[in-house]
Amino acid sequence: MGTSTPSGVFVAVAWAKGRTEMQAGRRRFTRREVLGLGLLGAAAFALPLERSARTKFGDQLEKLPPPFGAELPIPKPLPPTRASATTDFYNITMKKGTASIIPGLPTPIWGYNGQFPGPMISARKGRRVSMTVTNDLPENTALHMHGAYVDGDSDGYPEDKMPPGGAKTYVFPNRQNARTQWFHDHVAHHTATNVYKGLAGLYLIGDEFEDNLPLPKGQFDVPLVVQDRLFHADGRFLYPFEADDHSTNGVEGDVILVNGKPWPKMTVANRSYRLRILNGSNARVYGLALSNGQPLTVIGSEGGLLERPVRVRSLPISPGERYEVVVNFAGVPVGTGPESRVTLENLRADEETTREIMRFDVARRASDDSTVPAVLRPAKDQIDDTHQPCVEADAVRTRTWVFKRTGGFWTVNGKIWDARRVDARPREGDVEVWEFVNNGGGWIHPIHPHLVNFKILTRNGRPPHPWESGYKETVFLDGNDRVRVLIKFPKVPIEGTPGPYARKFPIHCHHIEHEDHDMMAQFEVSGAA
Repeated sequence: MGTSTPSGVFVAVAWAKGRTEMQAGRRRFTRREVLGLGLLGAAAFALPLERSARTKFGDQLEKLPPPFGAELPIPKPLPPTRASATTDFYNITMKKGTASIIPGLPTPIWGYNGQFPGPMISARKGRRVSMTVTNDLPENTALHMHGAYVDGDSDGYPEDKMPPGGAKTYVFPNRQNARTQWFHDHVAHHTATNVYKGLAGLYLIGDEFEDNLPLPKGQFDVPLVVQDRLFHADGRFLYPFEADDHSTNGVEGDVILVNGKPWPKMTVANRSYRLRILNGSNARVYGLALSNGQPLTVIGSEGGLLERPVRVRSLPISPGERYEVVVNFAGVPVGTGPESRVTLENLRADEETTREIMRFDVARRASDDSTVPAVLRPAKDQIDDTHQPCVEADAVRTRTWVFKRTGGFWTVNGKIWDARRVDARPREGDVEVWEFVNNGGGWIHPIHPHLVNFKILTRNGRPPHPWESGYKETVFLDGNDRVRVLIKFPKVPIEGTPGPYARKFPIHCHHIEHEDHDMMAQFEVSGAA
């Protein structure tokens, strides 16, 4: 985000908390002290929090690149290292690299294979992926495949740390329907900084059912990874907080990146495109809309295709969420002038530099044999290992999860992350209603339970938004939202000999600074009764 100075130069700002813990005469408590002394919730430990304190940084990049000067890079699938009859094998190294983001200024990054954004893996339903990941970075890491149906040993459990020089093999059975996933770092208390430095990549699952639909394909099926960053004057990413600073409400940058480029443009034809949109930002929520007022046709969310398409004028997307939309440029004049340009806008922008995300330039004609069917994936074809039919009457219990600021930390049910504590113990095959509550006023919390997909039952006592009708694994809680979801716990797909985390899975806020400090709990799924 940014504010305009009289000279027209944008000065970046970040949302931060007034660091009262660091004021003279007051000591900041560590997580270990809070857990050991039971300080959470104590009146003496309660700390004031400023909702929107703004911080400027002395060596911050002031002359931002002009919007729409860079071409949108289109990710290409990473070829497997080798393949067998059942499995694709990948060797990936987390290492330092350099990205070209701000013209003329190199940006040091941490990336999978040294790339920013990371590589894209294209998988198929029913075909396993074995990913051996080596950590060539100076910090602990843990890879989480966001949305994967895996056992806890391959889930990127926050305490399953890969030390510098270490390696780990993750196995993904890919028994889900076609969908858009992503992978990113998930190590306890350092996820925000590691993801901000670049540790994130795309993972697409395809299947025969989706192949046979007349949706846009090939070059007309485009992933869009939307992120935001602050920059130092020399081009480095600017992360304004210490990794263990639990006073922060997160970082929102003044530069919007799509596929690693600032406010890019994409040259398109006057036909339909499928856009797979990931909000890969640490903290920013976007309100997506097109500048010419035409609708977005929502066809999918985290759990894959919806049963039926939904047309919307705007679409909120919080960190970790994915939505797939079809945009038809057939009604836009082909040319090079302003009338041929359509901007993807952010209706939730707080400053001028965050109001635009990217631009589509309709510059050529093309035939279009694609359509969006009235029925995309009917209920009987939605069924997979994580999409098992159930109704609310099948629920054996209801659990409530309250996400709020408590005692200077971000908490779940008044507690901070503690790997020794299990907060819920559902069984395989159980149906449960989980109620997610955000009573924190203006705070936002995108909630992500690992392993499961769910259906939203109600949002604030009413039906969910139409675009939320499909299977989800991340749900946006805006200020004072209360969302009830229905979960049928799948069989945990244990690979080989179970390790210490095989049946343990986190549930956390995907506002990543909240997750790190310490809005995360865990559940352990036992075998069926």
